[in-house]
Amino acid sequence: MAPSLGNYTQVMFFLLNCLAAQKKYIYACRRIDSRMNHTLGFERGKSMRRIAFVSAMLAAVLTLANCGGGGGGGAAGSTVSGTGLKGPYQTGATVTVYQLNTNGTRAAVAGQGQVTDNAGRYTATITPGYNGPFEIVISGPYVDELSGQVVTTPQPTSVVVPDVATAQAGQANVNPIATIQTELAKQAMAKGAQPTAAIQTAGDLALQSFGIPTTDANGNPVSPASVDIFNPNTDPNIAAQVLVASATASALVNQGVNLTTFAQ
Repeated sequence: MAPSLGNYTQVMFFLLNCLAAQKKYIYACRRIDSRMNHTLGFERGKSMRRIAFVSAMLAAVLTLANCGGGGGGGAAGSTVSGTGLKGPYQTGATVTVYQLNTNGTRAAVAGQGQVTDNAGRYTATITPGYNGPFEIVISGPYVDELSGQVVTTPQPTSVVVPDVATAQAGQANVNPIATIQTELAKQAMAKGAQPTAAIQTAGDLALQSFGIPTTDANGNPVSPASVDIFNPNTDPNIAAQVLVASATASALVNQGVNLTTFAQ
């Protein structure tokens, strides 16, 4: 029998709560060991034991979830899907797809959708006739990483994709690191960069800024938009590091920092 979403979400609460804020953007995991004055921040040598622990916990969550990841689904050329993480967005959170101009500004609303379960999975339908690049934006209730409570903040989370095919290939997962990637890509496009190249470079920069590798253990390329922490095929170490970095970025948001400003 598949586990209930309630039990699955409780495990997620525990995992996310292990990333409790010690300072504005440096986290310590109070449930790992008694040496809680050590930071789980950007000093890679000191954080690897905790990253390994989070990886192990994440593997347990994936086993409990027993489910596939984002991306794919829907009619070709019209439907995109993925996961939205801030903590996990909750059922009914709004998804808006914007077509972007080549200079990175929003041109029009190209599609809409919503989060369909409490693990943050979403589906959005893009109106026929719209071409990429697209910005996919999620706003609404999500699970706060620290309290485990469902909350809402005015700052949405987003991801940018060059076209529908890329989104349908599992490259449309929305998280705070993807939001930073989005803003960096739009800034580069405003300066004349080609969208696909801008998105790729921005993803590498966003990951590297948090000390996250741009390839997984098998040598496959990694981008913020490609990481689905609920997908059992995801490299657990990469997923854990993205989870930590996303929690850090969310803490900045909770402190009133706009991720657009942070990306600049």
